[in-house]
Amino acid sequence: MSVSQSDHIHAAIAARNDRGFASKAIDWIRTRPEGGIAVLFVLVQIACIVGALAFPSSFRYLSEANIAVLLKSIAPIGIMALGVGVLMIAGEFDLSVGALYSFCAIVAATITNQLGGDIGLENASALAPFIGMAIGLAIGTATGVLHAQITLRFGIPSFITTLGAMLLWKGATLLYHGAASLRYKPSEPFATIFNGHIGVVHASIIWFAICAVIFYFILHHHRIGNHFYAVGGNQKAAVAIGINPGRTKTIAFAMTGFMAALSGIIAGARVSSIQPGGGLGLEARRHRGLRDRGARFDGRARLDPRHRARNLPHVHDPGCSAPPAGTGILLRDVRRRADRDRRDHEHGHSPQELRTDA
Repeated sequence: MSVSQSDHIHAAIAARNDRGFASKAIDWIRTRPEGGIAVLFVLVQIACIVGALAFPSSFRYLSEANIAVLLKSIAPIGIMALGVGVLMIAGEFDLSVGALYSFCAIVAATITNQLGGDIGLENASALAPFIGMAIGLAIGTATGVLHAQITLRFGIPSFITTLGAMLLWKGATLLYHGAASLRYKPSEPFATIFNGHIGVVHASIIWFAICAVIFYFILHHHRIGNHFYAVGGNQKAAVAIGINPGRTKTIAFAMTGFMAALSGIIAGARVSSIQPGGGLGLEARRHRGLRDRGARFDGRARLDPRHRARNLPHVHDPGCSAPPAGTGILLRDVRRRADRDRRDHEHGHSPQELRTDA
């Protein structure tokens, strides 16, 4: 490269960096996948605030109670989404996070109660809730590693692995505890740390913010974050530069399991009870929400629109309260093949004849 070309490039970079804030913001909105979502979110908030100011008696959007409820509901979902997002960047995804959400929380609550960590006891143990939480988080992390080993060592797509794991951990939850709700009122200082509040800001949203900052630095300022993007974007190129895809994806799976367990424990402490079916459907909401907010399925391109959950046909079992997540993907090819065979039959050709001619 000649000196004049180098000077021209440096001048262009300097001019780009010297732009005003408005120009940088517009470019961010236009180039970043989450830019449009951010604009829509701001517009919705402005509309709600204007409505609350115009009709304060009927539309209480700005009331302390409403703000507190919104913040409390955001935190568990956001914490789980952080782990799922990392796994999607690495090129995999986990449908069992909803089941782990419930299972790990119930294990933590059961151990807490067995060790005398309920706040209602006269001499409640202050250490029991932390022991229960540590065991629950360890189970979530170990489960993520197990999913990674099954996926990587046997060459099974993570969709299939975690779809089966979702049913396994749902059954394990019912086997371990049953279908009844479980009381979870941990003693101090655990209750204040994870269920306290500062004004309308609940402790769970503070933990979500802390986790978000940690994950930001992991993804953008740590070597393992670069490995996530590299493995998800082009695994062969990642191997060529010395990255171990198996190790990287195992870490991503472990982080996903850890965050699912943490989300369930924090949510249980907030409502003082845990429902065995409380995590049902969360896996689909987390993946769809991350995808719509610009999360990469392969570290490089947006998730293929064919996998959009809202467009998938579902199979409803009369004995189930909700369709299994992702059943539409498994049945789509069957439906399309049946439609193609029907059209061929209407035109006087049997599927067997077409395959023989081919």
